[in-house]
Amino acid sequence: MKAIIFSDSLPKNKTKGNYIDFSGKQAKSNKNPEIEVIELSTLYNIFGQEWLEQFSVWLGQLNCEHAGLYWWAHTATAKNLLSTPLAQYYFQVRAVCEIAKQDNTSDLYVLGATPAQMIAIALLLPAGEFQFLGKSWRLRGWKGFVNSIKALVKQWLQFGSVLVGFLMYRTPQNLGKPELCLFTYMDGVRREGVDNYFGKLPALLRENHKFDSILYLAYVYRPYWKRLKGLKNESGGESYLALYGLLKITDYTWSLWKTLGEWWSNSYGRKEISSCIDGYSAILKEVFVNETGGYFHNLLVYKAVCRFVTRCTPKTIAYPFENKSLEKMILLGVNKATQRIKMVGYQHTSVTPKHITLLFIPGEAALTPLPDKIITVGEITKNYLETLGNYPPEIFIKGGALRQVWNERLPRQHGKSICVLLALSSSKQELIQSIEFFKEVMQHIPGLKLGIRPHINFSLSLLPRGLALWVSEHALDLSNTLLQDNLNWCTVTAYVSSTVALEALMRGKPTVNFSIGDVVSSDPLVGRVPFHWQVYNPIEMAKILIQVNKMQMDDYEENSLQAVAYAKNYLSPINKMSLKNFSEVLQ
Repeated sequence: MKAIIFSDSLPKNKTKGNYIDFSGKQAKSNKNPEIEVIELSTLYNIFGQEWLEQFSVWLGQLNCEHAGLYWWAHTATAKNLLSTPLAQYYFQVRAVCEIAKQDNTSDLYVLGATPAQMIAIALLLPAGEFQFLGKSWRLRGWKGFVNSIKALVKQWLQFGSVLVGFLMYRTPQNLGKPELCLFTYMDGVRREGVDNYFGKLPALLRENHKFDSILYLAYVYRPYWKRLKGLKNESGGESYLALYGLLKITDYTWSLWKTLGEWWSNSYGRKEISSCIDGYSAILKEVFVNETGGYFHNLLVYKAVCRFVTRCTPKTIAYPFENKSLEKMILLGVNKATQRIKMVGYQHTSVTPKHITLLFIPGEAALTPLPDKIITVGEITKNYLETLGNYPPEIFIKGGALRQVWNERLPRQHGKSICVLLALSSSKQELIQSIEFFKEVMQHIPGLKLGIRPHINFSLSLLPRGLALWVSEHALDLSNTLLQDNLNWCTVTAYVSSTVALEALMRGKPTVNFSIGDVVSSDPLVGRVPFHWQVYNPIEMAKILIQVNKMQMDDYEENSLQAVAYAKNYLSPINKMSLKNFSEVLQ
């Protein structure tokens, strides 16, 4: 009988066996040659797409079965692979079960599994063929209890934080009668007169069409005092209203009471989430417990929107469309209005194979709160969602990219050295693994010049000391520099998931997407993409970089022009026709 041993760390004695490290931290510190750490990325390359589709079907079926306010308020129900760890937990469990079933596998050590993952693995593997051992397995009940108490404490802190944050903020009594309300997010640096999601849309609509009254309704992120101060000082000529400023103390207490009820039900209740018994329900309940803060905020959004539509009834409300749980709360809240309000989603950014939150299984869309129309940034995303998304017919309208500014195509940089712009986004993991990837690439191209453009939320200061030292000696830090200068400098843009790839194609520059072992690609370039390559290891990357650098001028120019045409199809420039589409849909 095979044994699955659950632990939090590598053994101190020389214990032979196969090890799977969910955290990735233990494997890097392993110096024992008798310990074989299995890389899950190999399995992800083989089964990733299949598992992703099965995950989407599983959660889509649950969405159909449980559709309703208190279900949609859970962040994990949106199938977002980044906002919750549900998908990661699911894929890790699938990988362990796949490895354990192989005939040549000896005892298997699993490091860093959550209590629910241990239970799921035990339920999914054939009974009688495996025994489950280890300190973590014996203490799984205690660990689950501790985690649930931590989640409860965090929930009370969330409650106190938002209550104090909006204690002194009050919305005006008279909100007027705006024709159009634009729901947006105040979550970072703002430019005067330019919204982070809708750009200069209000000014463009007033200039070209009849929109006399436009109001911004803002979901404000922490730190609340700083964001609210910025909202008061907004000088772009637009009226901004903080959503939570509409709430009353009864709304806070109601949302807290419902959240605590869900916490108790998922922590200690015996009610099954799914009508069919499966091991993954344990994972989902664990995620529900740990995301109580998101659940609480989603209920606050619902209550605030209910308050808004009773005090102010605009003809149309538009919001950035990502099919998040928060958006479903907006739509359900608007349904409480006494008058009909037209709802419009704006698909404001790129789409990737990872964005399964934008895709439905057959029948799911009919049970999901959706807007009346969805305006896309271009033809490519419109076609992608219409083809794969299972949306209602004729819901999509081609609009344009409100946030992008189009500039001239950049000339080719001539020189012996290959200059690579490494554009990063998404996570600390992507930052570290991408730089490790290029350390190996530079062994194959010694003269390569590497410029690293980190995401604003994942700076180079997050790098381990040794890797940070290597960057300081072998690469350029392009933090806080102009993207236009970066693109003008580089020969090629390399990336995992960054939308800088689209910006590069807009300027006629070649792009190379590379894999760091994700379950599924995060590449925002979909369909047939010119001047674009995809590689899976450093050797392939080195070959492509050399190939691009040696490309004949005529071939380069032809590919460069095709890249610009693709980008214009993806992120359509704002012109009279696109503005007309916006105007007609929003009226």
